[in-house]
Amino acid sequence: MKIIEDAKTIVQGMLLQVGELPPFMLIDGTVSCKLVPLDNLPETAHERVTAVFNIGSEMALQGNVGQLKTVVFVSRGWLAESKGEHPLDVRPSRDPHRKEMVLIVALNVVVNKQESATFQITRDMQGAFSLLEPYPMEREPYSPFLPAFVKGYNFAL
Repeated sequence: MKIIEDAKTIVQGMLLQVGELPPFMLIDGTVSCKLVPLDNLPETAHERVTAVFNIGSEMALQGNVGQLKTVVFVSRGWLAESKGEHPLDVRPSRDPHRKEMVLIVALNVVVNKQESATFQITRDMQGAFSLLEPYPMEREPYSPFLPAFVKGYNFAL
């Protein structure tokens, strides 16, 4: 999906320019494509989904995107893998062997199908971004934010 490549390009630019990656959504419509920052989402999963629903409603009321084609969620996080049969006893963000990852999940609104890509972030000795490499996942990641955004968008129309 081309929009995943577009999101990856944005991610690389953000990591090169500021070294960090706040979560965001890309909204691709028949009129325009918009980047929506998600850096102030609430704490709980339910509150976050509700907030994204409301963002979708607000964007529909602005009327500058047109009919939705694709909605993309991008987030940075940590991956920690357990060794053998023993589950992890620390959060991935606290594991000394963790991997810094980028998750990109895209929802094709027309056919209601999600696709995703996961990348590992490599940093140099000073902590500056140096490389974004594809990272295969056993299961296809899913984002509840994407259908919530679409429902909010369609609700406001």
